[in-house]
Amino acid sequence: KKLPKLKYFSLKSYCRTFYYDSQIASLLRRMSNLEELTLLLAVIRINLTDIDDIHLYDEILIHIPRLNKLMFSITTVMHNIQEKIDLPSNENIQHGFLERGMYQVGSYITKNSSKIRNECYTYSSPYPVDVFVYMASSFSGGKFDAQRKKRYLLPFITFSHIVKLHLNLKHIDYVEQFLYERNAHLPRLLSLQIQYETLSILTNNLTNDSARVHCAKIQCLVIKEPFVCPQNFHSYFPLL
Repeated sequence: KKLPKLKYFSLKSYCRTFYYDSQIASLLRRMSNLEELTLLLAVIRINLTDIDDIHLYDEILIHIPRLNKLMFSITTVMHNIQEKIDLPSNENIQHGFLERGMYQVGSYITKNSSKIRNECYTYSSPYPVDVFVYMASSFSGGKFDAQRKKRYLLPFITFSHIVKLHLNLKHIDYVEQFLYERNAHLPRLLSLQIQYETLSILTNNLTNDSARVHCAKIQCLVIKEPFVCPQNFHSYFPLL
């Protein structure tokens, strides 16, 4: 049954779901007169690739011709049990969205060496919610070239709505993308969850200025492992 009267729709869930392909995508296709769409999803797919620009267009957007505003944050967890699926690079993912006129899109891919379980995280700007949570176990893309990272991994984006930032990431380059002011602007950031070792390395024991602007606004800092505060801790986090 079509839903022609629906013009604005938002679906946000932090729980992972197996039902994206069978229920969520088909539900969205019924909203033929939708004008604004917000999606925050964590999707588990078996023997299927990530939810990229081609999938979004062919399976959803082509059925919503009046859509003029799309905000999304989609994590795809891929379990490739029966066959090995070659995943695209971050460069290819972002280039695909760029070709469709979506300029402010960031993406991460975490690849398992066995290629059985992989994750792809893609999001638009403005970011659709006020909490950013991204968990990654590793970055296994071989040699990590700094210039390639700066150019393709994550464009400069303003996250105007994010209040809480959870960065429990083991690869420090991903954390740098959000914590350093030259890479991202988070004007409303108040809460940060991070590993202390990562924080210490990126800030050179809370002495450099790269992350000072963001850290100076933090009113709640969550570090789960024990650590000893350096003498300059409260000057770097003056609101704590």
